[in-house]
Amino acid sequence: MTINKSKKRAITLVTFLGLLLTLVSVNKVAAYDPAYVHFEFRSRSPRDSTWGQVKNTTSSYYFYQSKIKGIKYYTATPYGKGNGVTRSVGPSRTVSYNGAYYFINYLVENYGRGNVAWIRAYKAANGSAYGTWFAD
Repeated sequence: MTINKSKKRAITLVTFLGLLLTLVSVNKVAAYDPAYVHFEFRSRSPRDSTWGQVKNTTSSYYFYQSKIKGIKYYTATPYGKGNGVTRSVGPSRTVSYNGAYYFINYLVENYGRGNVAWIRAYKAANGSAYGTWFAD
């Protein structure tokens, strides 16, 4: 059985186009965004936290909640890592409505600039919350 030149070219072209489409259609992973917040609460796993951000100023943490599902409220606490120790750096707040929240914190005052900051959230129920936050 012999394959003539035109069939060889057609097979080569189809194979090449198939490989090209496969490479082009590969989904790219979304970029890491430390400002994005997605808290996921479960009855048996009630804690979640934001990605860490470097804190350089004495300002409050800014948190904007855009959506809350399945729960009416949850507790959020500003955290930071200073001198190699993870600890709460300000009072907890109850988050219950969509909108802006400011978290008082003393991370820079007590441990200096350049430490990692984040927000820990707690709710022993099934639900989720979404938003954005900024340490500085």
